[in-house]
Amino acid sequence: MAGIEGEFSAHSLRAGFVTEAGRQNMSLPETMAMTGHQSVATVMGYFRAESALGSKVSRMLDEE
Repeated sequence: MAGIEGEFSAHSLRAGFVTEAGRQNMSLPETMAMTGHQSVATVMGYFRAESALGSKVSRMLDEE
């Protein structure tokens, strides 16, 4: 309906939202309020850690 090609489920959209919220340093409580999650463990299960590889924290110990 959105005109996006490919197959998407509610799970993949939720995971994308949670991952992007983390990338943009949104607070966990705000993210959980948007997704309706009650459990930190559950919402963290939607976070795609591989997307964090390009984050500042992943490069903390890199030599400049």
